[in-house]
Amino acid sequence: MTLTDAATKSISVPLWRLFGAASDSITTEITVQCILGDSLIILVIDNFILFLSVFYYTFVLQKQLLFLCEKWGRIPIVSPAEAAELGIGFKVPKTRIQNFKVEVHRDDWEGLGHFTHIVKGKYGVCVAADESCHNLVDAKIIITGNLADVVNIKLAKVGIVGGLEIIVEARTSGLDLMIGGMVETRLAMGFTGHLAAGFGCFK
Repeated sequence: MTLTDAATKSISVPLWRLFGAASDSITTEITVQCILGDSLIILVIDNFILFLSVFYYTFVLQKQLLFLCEKWGRIPIVSPAEAAELGIGFKVPKTRIQNFKVEVHRDDWEGLGHFTHIVKGKYGVCVAADESCHNLVDAKIIITGNLADVVNIKLAKVGIVGGLEIIVEARTSGLDLMIGGMVETRLAMGFTGHLAAGFGCFK
């Protein structure tokens, strides 16, 4: 990433142009802490600006707030059927779950497909494969088996070349893409943002 960034800077070409120049900007998500009890509670006490932004967007502008849910962290990996019920049914005014990203066991392809079937069929929510996709082989299994609606690419996990391979395969098959990061440097996340903007195929 560093060498690619340095090379493009040396010729005054931004990275997003190198990756196709579809756009020079992207829409991103905001990760917020939450606790899961009888309902999903967003903790905005420590982030007053975020609270004001959500309030303004939903109640002043009367816009719908979209959630991208993820089962991760201290919530243990559960069975696909239990995971499918996790947080999907909660109701908040002017909100809608757009995408659900879950971590079933690494090679549990049957479980991933079962999870997708429940969530998509019962709730109409798209499912993104995250930790299930580490390389092009995994992506092809997901595509062939119709195991998820979306693949989440993390360059720190799949590498630049691996990411490009998955992008090509997904675009050819019609599978939707999202892109994310882990605990990375500003350079790495900036590179990821430029790649997403340049290709313009990440939803």
